[in-house]
Amino acid sequence: MPYGTTIKVKDRIGLQRDDMKQDGSIVNALAWADARIDMRLAVFGLAVSSTVPPGIVEASSDFAAYYILRNTNPDKATRYMDDGDNALDIYIRSMHVESISIRTGVSDDPI
Repeated sequence: MPYGTTIKVKDRIGLQRDDMKQDGSIVNALAWADARIDMRLAVFGLAVSSTVPPGIVEASSDFAAYYILRNTNPDKATRYMDDGDNALDIYIRSMHVESISIRTGVSDDPI
């Protein structure tokens, strides 16, 4: 099951929600997006839980929108890449602070 949703990607790229012509491309883009997320999280020893956090859903949908738009609308695609990176950075920082708090009882360490 992908982290993002086809509906969120359709909303980002301007497709009608009931338009199924691009669903195959969107599923492929979501697989690419999720692999990107998994690789980035692995660097920090993190993984996505079975209940996908909202920030990861948004990042995956943003990365998938980037993947679909990268050749036809590079400026808009870049915005989605940036948004996805920002959402993922926020998730990583929150998980890092949480793990510091669990190990040390202190969560105000600078990141």
